[in-house]
Amino acid sequence: MAAPPPTNPLFAPIAKHRITPTNPLNEKFSAALDVDRCAALHNTLMLYGWIASGLPLSTLKKASWWSRHGSQSLLKILRPELVRFLGKIFDVEGHCFFYHLRGLARPGEMMMLGEVLEDEELGRGLGKGEGVGEEGGKWRFVVLYATPVALVSHPAGLV
Repeated sequence: MAAPPPTNPLFAPIAKHRITPTNPLNEKFSAALDVDRCAALHNTLMLYGWIASGLPLSTLKKASWWSRHGSQSLLKILRPELVRFLGKIFDVEGHCFFYHLRGLARPGEMMMLGEVLEDEELGRGLGKGEGVGEEGGKWRFVVLYATPVALVSHPAGLV
């Protein structure tokens, strides 16, 4: 068997998170967020975008989303694994994640779908299922990456 190709140093930290025959998907994450893998992917893409933009790595302020925006009210609404994810990922002010994704949503943008989405069975989630952490509640969908308002009619972004 041939040796694997060398890994670009930028991508070395994420290599251990790749799903391979010897490092399979953890079954406990089949219905939940694999926080470590997803955070590693986000941060690697963030670093790659920063460097590809010609910006020196020394100027990158690696503050997590949670350290910038976290609050007690969000802690009550968001699932624990999402709070852990937001505590691990870089949130760099003014840096676009992708052409169609402006960057990480701010708290108001993150929760906006709970105010506008309706569900035929649950209405707006204001009755059964609205409680903190309940399935099908008002905040069951959150916007992680916002879309630039100039590009779309409704900036839902990546949910």
